[in-house]
Amino acid sequence: MGLPPSPDDLLAVDRLIARLNDTEPMTAELRRFLSEVFERGITATMFELTETTGADVSRGAISAALGAPDFWNLGPDEIKPFIRSKAQDLGWQCRTVGEYFTYHQRTGDIIPPAYPERIAILLRKAKEPEREWAWLTAWCRHFGYDGWDGWSRDRLRKLPAPDASAPS
Repeated sequence: MGLPPSPDDLLAVDRLIARLNDTEPMTAELRRFLSEVFERGITATMFELTETTGADVSRGAISAALGAPDFWNLGPDEIKPFIRSKAQDLGWQCRTVGEYFTYHQRTGDIIPPAYPERIAILLRKAKEPEREWAWLTAWCRHFGYDGWDGWSRDRLRKLPAPDASAPS
């Protein structure tokens, strides 16, 4: 299972939950608009850089420059072992989702569900049901739409809501 989460890791979860709760979810129209603007801009930038520098510029490199997680620049042989090595690292998972969320706010791109799901799994393993519920509630508020991220919605439905009358 790995080590239990550190207080810093749990604080990272709490901060990410607060960030999601404090941010208004994006409308479908705004997501589409940002995505179209981003795709046009990234395509134009790729063509321009290729023409002016002769360099083979990838979408991943430009996306990373716009705030996507750094590991997007890893090659295909490096990325899977790297991500596997971070599977039990709750702090890394939170940082990655936070970076993706920033990227999402700029581009309208959808965040891959594996990272937020991993946060929920690590919280469940750590026996942190209240945090898991708060995490999934905040996550689904932003990304539980149009059939997107059914795993998180299904998991949230299975969790009992925290008892507000219980002492904290």
